[in-house]
Amino acid sequence: IDTDANKALSYYQQALNQTRQPEQEPNLLKKLAKAYSKEQKWTEAAECLNSIFDKNPNDFDTLYHLAEISVLQGDWFRSMYYCKEGLNHDPRNGILWGHLGYAMYRLDDVEGSVKAYQTALQFGRDNRWK
Repeated sequence: IDTDANKALSYYQQALNQTRQPEQEPNLLKKLAKAYSKEQKWTEAAECLNSIFDKNPNDFDTLYHLAEISVLQGDWFRSMYYCKEGLNHDPRNGILWGHLGYAMYRLDDVEGSVKAYQTALQFGRDNRWK
């Protein structure tokens, strides 16, 4: 099946293959990661984002999406790491606090989870939390 996401994957992969140093193309890698995510190819998406993270560990968008992918993959320790790193850059990000709370819950840290969820509610802009 040739979906829009598959077309995007093909297009971005071809563009990336034509560059001499793909790791120097963070915007292209982000677009490729987004296309992989739409197809629920989390490992491939994470690989693209990790290429960016290796060169620029302070890129908030990359941290945010790595945290999200880690939650979807059930990699709770990695999710906590990326959430905490992202929260160092944007401590008022309710979504990251929510992801952190869920990861902590899955790791049986109920007290930490409750605190993270309370902070998520405080800063969250998601109507589901109101």
